[in-house]
Order: sequence, then structure tokens, then C-alpha cells
Amino acid sequence: MLNKFSFLIYFLLLPSLTFSQETHQIVKEDDFAQFLVNSQLYEFAAEEYERLLFLNPSQEKYLTQLVKCYQKSGQAHLLSIRLNSIDKPNKEKVLNRINLMLISNQEDKVMEFGKKHRHFFSTNEFEEIKFRSALSRKSWIEANEIYKEQNFTKDYSKTIKSIQNPRYKNPNLAAIMSAVVPSSGRMYAKDFKDGLLSLLFIGTSGFQSYRRFKKSGIESAGGWIYGGIALGFYVSNIYGSFQAAKFYNKKIDDRLYEMVYPDIVTDQ
Repeated sequence: MLNKFSFLIYFLLLPSLTFSQETHQIVKEDDFAQFLVNSQLYEFAAEEYERLLFLNPSQEKYLTQLVKCYQKSGQAHLLSIRLNSIDKPNKEKVLNRINLMLISNQEDKVMEFGKKHRHFFSTNEFEEIKFRSALSRKSWIEANEIYKEQNFTKDYSKTIKSIQNPRYKNPNLAAIMSAVVPSSGRMYAKDFKDGLLSLLFIGTSGFQSYRRFKKSGIESAGGWIYGGIALGFYVSNIYGSFQAAKFYNKKIDDRLYEMVYPDIVTDQ
């Protein structure tokens, strides 16, 4: 509500802010669109950037901002239309479209698009596109291998240093550890809270099963019930340990992605 109220106030005041009586424009033409973006009113911002693009079709920066607004507002169909439109391609426009694909999570289409316009690039330039595509897919090993074999003009040394030897956890090892010692795999994956809870549930239900079997023998219904519960927690903990390691690795990848993002997308 506050964002929409701010938008209304700004919209009403825009004419008085935009032009002075001396006929001098006191704000840039895209200030209103940027205000909408800052207010997280991405659909309104997209409409404003569409208007700006209609008036200034050669302004690639407006197209870049428009794609970002479509992405953040979830308007995937409009995003695809914009990314698929390229008139009279040249090297600059092709690079700009590649950047837009990278920031709009269409990494799988980057190389197909790049190969279609391969003639615009030298071998080294095309390898740099492959390198940035690998970074956007979080394929750190592939990006490292490409970098080793090339001599890019831009310095990517900080990026390469940050993605070398990420300390992943092995999901299979986590599962095996929890199979041998319940919850140890979750501890290995640094999922301490769920690890302790799982250990408590397994231990408590297992102990209750043991008590009932000891008291009433093998025919104890309570023993079998608690035993089944303990087994369920045990199996679930093995699977949970596997997933905890995968989630830990994803957090590493996401953190690395944030670090290398400026090198994934190069402003034109």
C-alpha cells in the first residue's frame, strides 16, 4: 500500500517536477521509471520503460532495465518476446542480448544464440562468452578450464580465485555417515539444528521400543510401534542428510554467484 501511495504522489507531482517555467528539464527522462523500480513497482516500471523505448528505440539501457522489470514482475511471456526480438544485428546488439539472457536466467539459450551470430566474434571473444555462460550456470570447473586456456582482455583473476576449490560436502558420504551413526551426516553438512532433533527423535523412539520389548517380549505391540517410528526417523534422517549436503552446496554456489555476478554480466 505504501509503495502504491508513493507512486500516486509521485505521479501527481511529476509534471511540476519535470519542467520549470524556464522550459528547462530538471529531471532526467528515466527518473520516473527508476523511482518505480526503487519502489518495487516493477509492472508500472516496465510500462514506463516500454514508453521510453518507443520514444528512444536506440537506447539499449532502457531495454536492459525493461528485461529486469519483466523478470522481477514474473512476466515471462513478455520477457521472451523482448529477448527474441533483434533487428539488424550487430556485435554490440548481440552482446547486449547475451547479457539480457544471462540476467534473465536463460543461460541455456546463450550458446545457441552466440553460435548463431558467431561471425561477429573472434575466437577469444567467443570463448569469453562461453566462460561467462559457465559462470552463470555455476559450472565453476568448466569456467576454470576455459579461463586456463584463454587470455582474456578483461581481468577475471578475482573471479577465478573466488571459485577455485569450493568446499562442498559429499551428499553420498553424508547419507552413509547417518546410516552408520544417526544424524552424523547432518552434522557433517552443518545442519546442526535438524541433526540434533533427528537424533533426539530416533533415540527417544528407539529407547521406548527397547523398553517395551524388554518388558513384554517380542510380542509387545508398543515395542513394534515405537520400533517402526524409530525406523522411519532413521531412514528419513539418512535421506535428510543427503539433502542437507546438497542444500549446503547450493548455498555455496549461490554465494559464489553473488560474488561473480558483475563478471557474468558486462554493461555495454
